[in-house]
Amino acid sequence: KLRGNKLVQDECIVELRKTIEAHATSQESVHEKVPVSWLAVWDKLGSLEREKGIQRLKLKDVQDVARDCGLGEHKGISLEEELKALLAKFHRLGLCVWFDAPWLRDIVVLNPQWLIDAASTVIRDPALHPMVCDRKIKNQYKQVWKDLFEDAILDVSIWNLLYPEKQYNDAERYQIAVLLEMYGLIVRLYYDKKRVTWLVPSLLKDNSGTQFDIV
Repeated sequence: KLRGNKLVQDECIVELRKTIEAHATSQESVHEKVPVSWLAVWDKLGSLEREKGIQRLKLKDVQDVARDCGLGEHKGISLEEELKALLAKFHRLGLCVWFDAPWLRDIVVLNPQWLIDAASTVIRDPALHPMVCDRKIKNQYKQVWKDLFEDAILDVSIWNLLYPEKQYNDAERYQIAVLLEMYGLIVRLYYDKKRVTWLVPSLLKDNSGTQFDIV
């Protein structure tokens, strides 16, 4: 029986592999051609993420990698132009996160998990997913903490505690805010030179205190 079960399992795995391969090869992106130098860039960036745990880079650092791989050597197109085309394509394929927009173009996210972790710093149940920063925020900004996790109102006064200096620089903290707004994960309610507040839709609750399912 064990041999029989193993045979069935092996056959299932073979069929599953065939299904996955068939689906993968049916995707248009699989058949798109890209320059070998572009693949070399992605290979180097991937090794930085895999071997050194680097999840994001400044555009300037990515540009240095691209130059080393031969980008910008073709007549009629500059290094900057070719790199933008590369990043736009890799973003479309889901290999990285990069936007050619003010305050965002300077950061290239190699591992989207970095962005997910940044979002889940705000969008979470602190009772189920506590963080190191929670105690300090509750002690120093008791009402702001209550506003966030009871009323879904996020105040900028705790932003630097949610995203501490040891993990994020000033530019990255701002970029995270812009990205979360872009994806609709936070919605700006009020803004002036000294204060910003956002609504966090996924933290909204009904009258019974149950969080709404945001699709």
